[in-house]
Amino acid sequence: MTASEFEILRADLLGLRADVDRHFAGIDRQFAQVDAKLDAKPSIAALYQAVVTLMFGIGAVVTSTVVVLKNVGVMG
Repeated sequence: MTASEFEILRADLLGLRADVDRHFAGIDRQFAQVDAKLDAKPSIAALYQAVVTLMFGIGAVVTSTVVVLKNVGVMG
């Protein structure tokens, strides 16, 4: 390999490296945007989990109130 061929190959590889760096920088930016969107809005699964937890909590309060009222004798 001559010196000029080596320089041409070196320039091509440096150009390829710059292209790859640019490509992955764009992907990193896209991942950052997706992460920001996920942090900004709760997902449907998170909302569903919150509603289900709230319903079980309300059910537990009602059940414990009924048990206490029956033990005290207020409810027959």
